[in-house]
Amino acid sequence: DSQSTEYQFLREAEDATRRAGQLTQRFLAFSRGAALVRENIDVGRLVQEAIQGVVAEGSHWSVQCEVQDGIADLHVDGAQMCQAIRSLLLNAMEAMPQGGRIRDQARDLPLKEPPLVQISVTDTGAGIPPEHLDKIFDPYFSTKERGSEKGMGLGLTVAHAIVTNHGGKVEVESSPGQGTTVRLLLPVSKDREVKGS
Repeated sequence: DSQSTEYQFLREAEDATRRAGQLTQRFLAFSRGAALVRENIDVGRLVQEAIQGVVAEGSHWSVQCEVQDGIADLHVDGAQMCQAIRSLLLNAMEAMPQGGRIRDQARDLPLKEPPLVQISVTDTGAGIPPEHLDKIFDPYFSTKERGSEKGMGLGLTVAHAIVTNHGGKVEVESSPGQGTTVRLLLPVSKDREVKGS
């Protein structure tokens, strides 16, 4: 039927446009590295904002969010850091196409020098094979099939670039069949290294 063929074509075009828009947003976040607009940011609010922007209520993914009480503020570009966390959440969702639970945790690492805040995202997906771990931050590296609707492998690259531009680092722990944990390690705000001190 020609109408259903036209409808399918329009739907595919709409999906391609949406993916192109998402890709453009990722490129913009990736390329804005030098233009940081830093402010003191409450980590709990930052994490909640990232989750709300990605995981819809009633979807087949659930996010368990744990933010340590009294966690130190971050002195970061809130929009960029929110994009970094969203990239990790989207990556976790893509690792579990049938749905599943994602853990998003934030806690202080006060004994590090300088003191750090750790934001981690853990999924229960297929995991990353050891031979791919050293490539996961390369632009366009992806274990997804070409032509997949899932994206082009920029999520971890964007998150890594944003965190590095903020003086932080990204660590990844993964085992095939066991899922993946990605940790963002960020220096706390110099104004208030620990809330209440």
